[in-house]
Amino acid sequence: MGFGPRDVEKELVQHMKKAQLTETTRGGVDHTSRDYPPHDHMVEIQVDLGLGNATAKVLGIDLTHEYVAINADYRS
Repeated sequence: MGFGPRDVEKELVQHMKKAQLTETTRGGVDHTSRDYPPHDHMVEIQVDLGLGNATAKVLGIDLTHEYVAINADYRS
């Protein structure tokens, strides 16, 4: 028996534990992180769910204390 979309999401959450899977942002733009400058600590993750040919781009930010302290002056 194959996996359906809901089964795959449950498996990913179980595997990643701290993952937060949410609906795609309308328009595909994350306005909360787009103003931050790019950096050299980029991570690319590819996941093949075997459910078709769809693709998605996910943006995330580092909210550790150190990162927030270093970048505190970027917004006024």
